[in-house]
Amino acid sequence: MSDSAVEEKEKKSERTKHLLKSILGVDVDLIHSVYSAEKIRQNTEEWDRYMKQKGGLILFPDDIKKVGKEKKKKRKSSK
Repeated sequence: MSDSAVEEKEKKSERTKHLLKSILGVDVDLIHSVYSAEKIRQNTEEWDRYMKQKGGLILFPDDIKKVGKEKKKKRKSSK
């Protein structure tokens, strides 16, 4: 593709994103990032299960294992 065709495609993409956000209130970039985080978490869990079945040991950092999971809010206990 030529540079002008690529630029035109990017402009159309940005216009579409703007319309979706202004009319429907949908943030396409946020939806994509949530989807990516869920896929990372799913792939990490599958790889972990696979390695356990094969007898291998794999250690993932906590920040990788928690990608895509909701953070639980801590409640203050009232006494």
